[in-house]
Amino acid sequence: MRILTLNTWHNSGPWRQRRDALVQGMIQYAPDVLLLQELFDADWSEELQSRLGYPYLVSTECIHSGLVVLSKLPPQHSAIHRMKTKSPFETYWRYALWVDLRLSGHRLSVFNTHLSWELQDDATREAQVRELWSFIETHRADSGFTVVAGDFNCTPDSTAMTWFIGHSSFIDTYVNLHPGAAGLTWSNRNLFAQNHRPVLPERRIDYLLADPGFVKNRLTRCEVVFDVPQAAGVLASDHFGVLAEFEPSGSANL
Repeated sequence: MRILTLNTWHNSGPWRQRRDALVQGMIQYAPDVLLLQELFDADWSEELQSRLGYPYLVSTECIHSGLVVLSKLPPQHSAIHRMKTKSPFETYWRYALWVDLRLSGHRLSVFNTHLSWELQDDATREAQVRELWSFIETHRADSGFTVVAGDFNCTPDSTAMTWFIGHSSFIDTYVNLHPGAAGLTWSNRNLFAQNHRPVLPERRIDYLLADPGFVKNRLTRCEVVFDVPQAAGVLASDHFGVLAEFEPSGSANL
């Protein structure tokens, strides 16, 4: 079973070519569950669903959230949380989206989020991940598996990420399989990121986290994806994505 997260950069840059690159990459990576950020157009979400053949789409109607989940697994429930913590550098709110999926007799709770982006906004992001944790605690299943993914806009050693992982006990799937590797998802190898104004440092800011029960003996692969041009020499986004693959273990069939 494959789960992929990507910030799509919506319609910035050469977005028509990027859209084709996005579709081509998704066909190549073939995720079963796809968590997208910065996808603000409902028509585009439905177009992606149609072109990629996903039977289920859960999206938010909040114009500034841009959070979408495409899934081959049937959703049972969903909810949206608007962060009470608003960045002093932004005029819009941030959100988290929860979708409860049915997984071969088990429940898979997926949470998709996108936190404030300014480099100097560490305090805002730390408050936002505290809200995110409360949202997760309210909605995730008592039994089952949990995945939290998205664009956190902060590095693994930031106060926000260290607090969140410390309190949640979730495992960073990339670090689990690639200890010590940079795993950059905002990289100057990406010309879209390189040309961003203001210029931002290279960092790993996109994550796919999972509870220990889902990782142990099940996580078989995790890699940075969408880091090479897909179509006509164009990258899909200014971000790279993260793909994790989980396999059955013991009596749990995925």
